[in-house]
Amino acid sequence: GRSTEQPAGVLGRLAGGLDGVRFLAVAELAASGGTARAAGAPVDLDDLAIVQFTSGSTAAPKGVALTHRNVAHGIAAIAAGVALGPDDRGGSWLPMFHDMGLFATLSAIMTGTPMTVWSPSAFVRDPARWLREFLAAGVSVSPAPNFAYDHLVEAVGRDEAAGLDLRRWRVALNGAEPVSAASVERFLAHFAPAGFTPERMVPVYGMAEATLAVTFPPLGRPPVVIWVDRDRLAADGVVVAVGRDHPRAKGLVGVGMPVRGMQVRIAGPAGDIPAGPRWDGLGPPLRVGEIQIQGGAVTSGYLTGQPAGRPAAAAQPAGAFTADGWLRTGDLGFLRDDELFVTGRDKEMIIVRGVNYYPQDAEQAVRDLPGLYRHRVVAFAGTGRSPGAAGGPASSAVENAGGENITLVGETALENPVDRARLAEDLRTAAVAALGLNEVVVHLVGPGALPRTSSGKFQRLAAGDLVRRGEL
Repeated sequence: GRSTEQPAGVLGRLAGGLDGVRFLAVAELAASGGTARAAGAPVDLDDLAIVQFTSGSTAAPKGVALTHRNVAHGIAAIAAGVALGPDDRGGSWLPMFHDMGLFATLSAIMTGTPMTVWSPSAFVRDPARWLREFLAAGVSVSPAPNFAYDHLVEAVGRDEAAGLDLRRWRVALNGAEPVSAASVERFLAHFAPAGFTPERMVPVYGMAEATLAVTFPPLGRPPVVIWVDRDRLAADGVVVAVGRDHPRAKGLVGVGMPVRGMQVRIAGPAGDIPAGPRWDGLGPPLRVGEIQIQGGAVTSGYLTGQPAGRPAAAAQPAGAFTADGWLRTGDLGFLRDDELFVTGRDKEMIIVRGVNYYPQDAEQAVRDLPGLYRHRVVAFAGTGRSPGAAGGPASSAVENAGGENITLVGETALENPVDRARLAEDLRTAAVAALGLNEVVVHLVGPGALPRTSSGKFQRLAAGDLVRRGEL
């Protein structure tokens, strides 16, 4: 009928440059009696199944080559990690071109779990309405990045939250970006009257190179937060426990243990793999290193091209893998009692006068200041005098003399120059007080100006490039 002929015609025109690809209408596939697959070459577990692009938060997106074996291992690990069962219903607004959205949906499909999928814009436009639809659909398992839980707190008032029933929501996966202790605590406090208990929040760690899942915490356990000395962590890479009221306290959220079939290790600065030190103070202190992974769900390389319309063999870019076959993630963290704690990204570390700083520490110190648009601010390494120091309709800046610095760029809807100047000074003052560092530059831009990845993560390094070119 017309309903199948029209799409088939459009797809046929698009297929001109695709060698060996055949498009079938659903009716045609059903009429084949299941013989369409038998007519082709058999699929080997090590054949390429999909190319999943990285988000591009710290570099240009790379095409991760995932085989059928990788996908099978990854889906099995996710299903086991959240104990998907016949009484569950999945739900997600994440785009299908994002690894978390795609493999969360595939995990539901492959286990026969009903899945409701919303457009990303449905959540972004109105998080409160989306939550009501989410609850009406009876969703019990869902994935989302950390910022989504902040949006829900902001969009749903306390009175409305108290009137909701979130008891059906069994697993709220929190991943795709660093998990904030403050965000987790705010969400749990805000939605506690609705029946959302702490063990339902499940902080996780994953990446496209691992067909998504790397570590999950045990189900039924509330989030684990440890408080460490922020300055020792950044400057020396040493984990020193402090009380949460300590002036330099930084909360780190545990993201669990390796999922089924996954191995995780921490490599030191020289590439050494230290023995697991103890947290009880009797052994050497825990030290931060690069997180490295290995397992059946981990890619063997990245796509290098598509000659004649066919994916090329995966290649291993220099430095992506260690000599003994472990994938270098570029993320920093440590293991405590076999649980992973992620501290940041190696490429995003800021060095001022030879001392390391995590951008998240500067951002956390200022994100709640009045005048910032939806807490949106990023930090990155800067040098010299930044463009736009004189201020103007789209930009305001407060800065020090030239040299290495931490640059903050915050979004604001404020238009009055006096208000903008006051906010810029407040941002700088708060960052200086928190970090004990005077080399802080502040820029203000309009709402939505900060660059983001396709999954909504802020691109700190890209923002830095735009500032240096005078384009932000």
